[in-house]
Amino acid sequence: MAVRLSTILFLFTPSLSLLSQVPGRELTGLSATLTVRMEEEGASGVEPLARVQAQVQRWSEALGPIKPGSQPQIKHGAATTVAAWSVQFTNDAGFLHAFVTTAATSAVCHVRAQAGLKAMFSLTGALQRCSTELQSSAREYAKLNGGATPSPASPHRETDTSARSTTSSTRSPTNAPPKPVSADQPPAHPENWERVSEVLFRTSYGGGYGGMMIVQYEPLVLFRDGTYFEAYDTALEDLDLPQERQLRPVHWGTWKANGGTYLLSDNRGRPHDYKLQDGNLFRAFAAEQGGPLHKSYKSVSGGGNSAVGGDVGILVSSKMSFAADGRFNSGQDVGIIGSGNTSGVAIAGGSKKQSGVGSYRLHHHTIELRYPGGRSERRFFAYASHHDPALLDPEMVFLGDTPYINDK
Repeated sequence: MAVRLSTILFLFTPSLSLLSQVPGRELTGLSATLTVRMEEEGASGVEPLARVQAQVQRWSEALGPIKPGSQPQIKHGAATTVAAWSVQFTNDAGFLHAFVTTAATSAVCHVRAQAGLKAMFSLTGALQRCSTELQSSAREYAKLNGGATPSPASPHRETDTSARSTTSSTRSPTNAPPKPVSADQPPAHPENWERVSEVLFRTSYGGGYGGMMIVQYEPLVLFRDGTYFEAYDTALEDLDLPQERQLRPVHWGTWKANGGTYLLSDNRGRPHDYKLQDGNLFRAFAAEQGGPLHKSYKSVSGGGNSAVGGDVGILVSSKMSFAADGRFNSGQDVGIIGSGNTSGVAIAGGSKKQSGVGSYRLHHHTIELRYPGGRSERRFFAYASHHDPALLDPEMVFLGDTPYINDK
């Protein structure tokens, strides 16, 4: 069902009661500042990237031009191809719009959420809803068209665009980054930090729980020679950087800065403009700038096949609690959910694992963790930021390449 432009302006007024006046299928609002709707259900199938771009163009006619610094993204998975674009419109200040679709359906899921890092974490629930709705739309389309799906995506056509393309093999076992080094071993390359200009992090889309699209946060190390590196779990001083660039070039690129605008080009030379602190690229802070940790943090990940037609999902919630005196403890909750659509039997279960009390030490962009039992590791560390100009945000930290938020 297409949305008539004459009524789009009613959607994002302060009165949520006006949402029902908008053509299209409005899903239940998750909160006053987080809404989900489905666009273009039942339309003829075209390339996922083109469909997302068309929706952004349609809404920009009503809500003004998009702010610079965002690019559509493509994820090629084993089951389907997903296109997503996160934008901010000039006439809808303070809100982020995410458009997501797949090659298996003509529908586009549209999420509107309050901008800001903490609010963006709530997008996970909204995008899980998108995964469910897009999966349902694909099944309905197949029924109406004798089992056929909309035009499949052509990776060659899409990756030739300016969109950032990721594949499921980016971190496959054959090219997986090295594991963190024991904190008992001296750093092999402490000179690496002499090459660093600054540390940032950016938002992107990736696969999450059940195969759904989630907002990801990638720490970036910018070097003085104009190259950048997508940080791993491993501390920077433990990496042989020339070797890493040769073995895993997909994690490298080049950068230029002009005031608060950054031009990042990936390893294939595709450029992307970002405005710092404007929704997609943020400054990261070193440990000394935030003092000792004294909060509990959590991070959610998982897997399964629920977003691509299956009925099994695994949700992993990792927690880290830090005390200002240098102690920490960690735990993990694992949940397994089965809908029973395939087996006929619905299942649900879970388990908890606690590691006991260990110790930690922060230094610059490194955290040393010593676990009960003697195991230790040295990992990349950074504080997130908020506001413009950037201010350190103790509510969000990076342990390795994984973001953790305050578990209030």
